Amino acid sequence: MGIALFLLAASACGGSASEAPHPTGWTQIAASPGEQVWGNGAVAPDEQQRYEYRTEPFAGQREDLASREAIRAAMRYPHAHFQSSVPFPGCEGLAGLMTFALQGGGVLEEAFAVRDGNAVTVAYVYPKGGMPSPDVPGAMRATVCVLPG
Repeated sequence: MGIALFLLAASACGGSASEAPHPTGWTQIAASPGEQVWGNGAVAPDEQQRYEYRTEPFAGQREDLASREAIRAAMRYPHAHFQSSVPFPGCEGLAGLMTFALQGGGVLEEAFAVRDGNAVTVAYVYPKGGMPSPDVPGAMRATVCVLPG
């Protein structure tokens, strides 16, 4: 059943072998070694969404990564308010998911995992009152819910 769930999640994602899983139909707006960013293509600021994938060497545990990413979120998004931190649904032993309320009413969801000596993070930002993209949870799952090795 776990393999079937992974395949279902992966099928909801766009991407090629060189791209991290991301929401289907989104446009890549930036890429550099270890980081890729996509946008949903909306023009109106109150509809814009952003999906960021990042991987980098990391020697700590998942709890250490959660602390580091909470600090990064506070630095990157002044006045962000921590809402919750929970195991990532469907792969509770592998990854976590933090949620922050952003100034102006937006939402930041950050999925994170430590895999093979690397931190793997996905940050998803959507506006106040906006509907989260239905493809985002599957793209996040396909990125962070991967067994090490």
